Amino acid sequence: QQAIYGNYKANVHPFLTASIKKLAELTGEDAEELIHQQTLAPLFLALLPQHADMIVNGLLSANNYTAVRASQLLSFREREQVTFKYCPDCARDDVASHGVAYWHVSHQLPGIESCANHGTWLVHCILQDRARLNIGLPPVDVTAKKSPNICQELSAYVQRVVEQLAHEPKNYDKMEYPAKLKALGYTTANGRIRRRFLCRDFNEFVETLNYPESSLLPASPTDFKYLSNLLIEGAAQQPFKHLLFSFWLD
Repeated sequence: QQAIYGNYKANVHPFLTASIKKLAELTGEDAEELIHQQTLAPLFLALLPQHADMIVNGLLSANNYTAVRASQLLSFREREQVTFKYCPDCARDDVASHGVAYWHVSHQLPGIESCANHGTWLVHCILQDRARLNIGLPPVDVTAKKSPNICQELSAYVQRVVEQLAHEPKNYDKMEYPAKLKALGYTTANGRIRRRFLCRDFNEFVETLNYPESSLLPASPTDFKYLSNLLIEGAAQQPFKHLLFSFWLD
């Protein structure tokens, strides 16, 4: 922490890691490639193009707060505890293939709870403030537990989107929603959204995920505010909600 961030108390974010420029110098890698391949920045850049420069500059510098603030993580209405997540089966596969287990960036997005490759629940490792670099590597002696197939399909969908954005950066197109909602019968003849039916059906889908709990999911079949944040206000600062809704519409 002292060598990279200039402070042994540095607080490192699990998926928007700052000081990329310094890390690239130490490892002989390209800083831009690290940002797009080893962080979730591509997703936030696509959702928040107006803040793209600030996000990238924050990640390149040692000021992690700049990138987190520009990504609007601090303004989430629904907050989840920051953790590292991993799949026990992935950890064992990593050891067999590479000799060591490692943290997968695709597992870290808030709201993702299943491994896209193995269809098992991700295990959360609680992070202590100021000690995120000292957590070590994922353990391999934990028994993996099967998750519902729909959770694995959601994770695989999100992983594909993130990988596509990493290789072909572009703005996230929320304008596809109206046409899809119309095709599915969730809008009236004059274009108004049938909120009651949309919330009911979307909530029925969410319940099939069988998440133990998550502040990033609708609270009830009448949680109109949840969808309003996506469809009316835009709420680009909530990537998982957009990906969850897009997955359901598809």
